[in-house]
Amino acid sequence: MFPVDYVVNCARLVRLWIAEGFVKQQQQQHDATAEDVARQSLTQLINKNLVHVELVDFDGVVGECRVHGLMHELILSKSDELNFFFQTSPTQLTNLNQTARHISIQNIGSNNLSSTIRSSKDRLPEELGNLLHLKYLSVRDTKVKTLPKSLSELHKLETLDLKRSRVHQLPFEINKLSNLKYFIAYSDTNFQIRQGVKIHGNFQSSKSIEKLYLVDLDAGKSFDLVSELGKLKNLRKLGITNLKSEAKEEEPLQLQSMSSPLLLYCLRLQGRLEKLPHWISDLKCLVRIRLLWSQLSEIPLNILGELPELLELFLYKGCNGTQLHFESGYFPALKILILEKLDRLNRLAIDENALHLVEHLFIGSCQQLKMLPSDICHMKCLSLFEVSLMSKEFVRRMLPGVGEDHWKVQNIANVHVYIINTEQQYLANKLGDSTLLDSLN
Repeated sequence: MFPVDYVVNCARLVRLWIAEGFVKQQQQQHDATAEDVARQSLTQLINKNLVHVELVDFDGVVGECRVHGLMHELILSKSDELNFFFQTSPTQLTNLNQTARHISIQNIGSNNLSSTIRSSKDRLPEELGNLLHLKYLSVRDTKVKTLPKSLSELHKLETLDLKRSRVHQLPFEINKLSNLKYFIAYSDTNFQIRQGVKIHGNFQSSKSIEKLYLVDLDAGKSFDLVSELGKLKNLRKLGITNLKSEAKEEEPLQLQSMSSPLLLYCLRLQGRLEKLPHWISDLKCLVRIRLLWSQLSEIPLNILGELPELLELFLYKGCNGTQLHFESGYFPALKILILEKLDRLNRLAIDENALHLVEHLFIGSCQQLKMLPSDICHMKCLSLFEVSLMSKEFVRRMLPGVGEDHWKVQNIANVHVYIINTEQQYLANKLGDSTLLDSLN
């Protein structure tokens, strides 16, 4: 289905395999999901050099892969024999194999294609509901704005991918998708501002859902939706935006009513929080948490620091406190720490034996923070330190030769400083670069 040397997102590939039935139920261990089994199969292909790794994610999981020329040709040949897949070009659309299960049109270029194939329509037809055996539906990167009510007829649908489409709300019919496992729906202007999809209803029927990313809670009856989320016992990835009550926009929405999704490994909460939900302390499988626009009075680092598997902590406008203190004994597995737009932060303390496994530290747009903590030099695993849009005083203190804090960072392999120059360009510099020195004068 993918062109030669195409870089494939592994999460997408795994969902396609599951939809095709390549992952058989009898293959699964009693405590493993279909996604786990599919990942094991992908690992076997990689170990046999049939698939090449392009990107490894922060948690050590392969994120992107590709199949090179000779192997790609072999796969196409075998697929053609089995009538599984048919590859064509726009000039050969009249010669389609009637028995093929998949069609891939390569080298579209500027050719004139039938409107049924290359379309700028903003809606899917009601006839979509006739595809009763459909398991995978993606309108990613299209101009589609609305989904038909006949969506409710797709009882076998497992993946609904609306990423970067123009669908911003879903009909009540989403409630009837009882086999839905993967719901991916958001658009983004940048990483920090992602718009989720409003759901007019709940996922009461979709008890098997594993990925729900991102849901906009500003859709009325938010409390009902929050309580329903807690009943999704297979949930592994959850993203929620617009965390505020429907009564008052400035009033934070209470997530305390939600019970703990114990299998959750990835959590993104975007919007105001009165306090961190109590159930977060129960998430023993959590590897990534991102708190954006939370504006908490303080971050309970003692709670987050006791999560045994946590690898990434990302705070963007996450708190209004003036101090963050990372104590020894907490965050035993943390590898990535991102602190951005903490407008009131003026003191960052890191104990000598704290954050001992952190490899990547990012501090950005914390204008009140004037100096680095001394014990950053004890973070032996730290190989990448990024500083973005910080005060001139903060950056000057790190400069080699003249900065009184340079000794704190001199043993870090990669120190990058991001600035905006006079032409409003966002540029990366290394300590000592002439462009960086010029910007500080």
